[in-house]
Amino acid sequence: MSFPSEALQTFDLSLVAPSGATGVQVTFSPTRSRLVQVAGPSDFVRAGGVELEDGLPRFGIRFITPIPAKRGFQAHISYLGEQLRAPLACWDGRTDEPPDPACGRRWQNVYAQREKLAMTNPAQAYLFELDRLTHPVLLHFCREVCRDERARRIQRQDDLAKVLLARLEDRFGGTAPPAVQDVDACRQFSAIFRQAATMLRQDYRHAGEVLEAFAAGYHRVEISVPNSSVIDVMSEPDSYFVFLFAEFGFACLEQSHPIDPDMWLSMLQSLVKIQSLYLERWTPDARTPMRVRDYQQPPPRPLAPHVVERITSEYSRIVTIEQLKNKVRFNLKMAGGYRGMIEDLNEDHAKSDRCDP
Repeated sequence: MSFPSEALQTFDLSLVAPSGATGVQVTFSPTRSRLVQVAGPSDFVRAGGVELEDGLPRFGIRFITPIPAKRGFQAHISYLGEQLRAPLACWDGRTDEPPDPACGRRWQNVYAQREKLAMTNPAQAYLFELDRLTHPVLLHFCREVCRDERARRIQRQDDLAKVLLARLEDRFGGTAPPAVQDVDACRQFSAIFRQAATMLRQDYRHAGEVLEAFAAGYHRVEISVPNSSVIDVMSEPDSYFVFLFAEFGFACLEQSHPIDPDMWLSMLQSLVKIQSLYLERWTPDARTPMRVRDYQQPPPRPLAPHVVERITSEYSRIVTIEQLKNKVRFNLKMAGGYRGMIEDLNEDHAKSDRCDP
């Protein structure tokens, strides 16, 4: 992969530890950047330096040590490539404090700008509703969700993601996965999808079309950070979690008493299709599959309309649920294989118990 600029650039990281933190994983999410060096206080860096993500286009830096509450620390980062956007800091240890004020204001700006856009754009309203009710950072600014409920929801969401990934492992291996046992979790998150659809007058097919456009990059939003040249990119896929949407729909439909079948049957083809759209954005000319981790951040451009039309034509011939399940298996293979995905996500979950901006 080539970089748009080979000139060495720098980024000064500054964080304040919340109470109870025992370490922090700082993950940057550029499109094309590569870490060169990290300089920081030795008492915050694990012996041997930093741990790096192997795959582009993101990297992480890990500081592990008991961190005194409210103590700030800084690190000086040198890198090549595109300008870094603000990192996500995932703190080890149970903490219930709100985000660091400086970063919190930045994410609050993101929340406010997306909320404003949602007032006049139904598609953005649908995507924002899904995000604000599930995103571990945006939940901090969701007024109707109390702190205790926020923590429970994030934990339940993490647990459900692991179960869905286990189902994908079975599917990738060619066996039918067992039903999800936590029916209440399925009901809770299915209700969030149903609530989001109120922004589209409960038109579930339209909701599927919005998610297709989302995966193709057509709803991408760039939000300027106040008093900064940095841009936050929102409203497009930013992780391999796009593979879990369809699996969740399958899980809801496979319950002994199917959950919201009218919604999931209307959306299921779109939920599988977004996998193909997202993969196409990353590897339109690829001769061999890439690791799933390489899909961790969004590419800079939306898909060309003729590519979307080609994929849409392909999916018009997929008419049964069994065919959709087979297509998921094919998509997993094209994404570099299930094993890379499960290793990546398990590593992410092991790094922290919660995320703050």
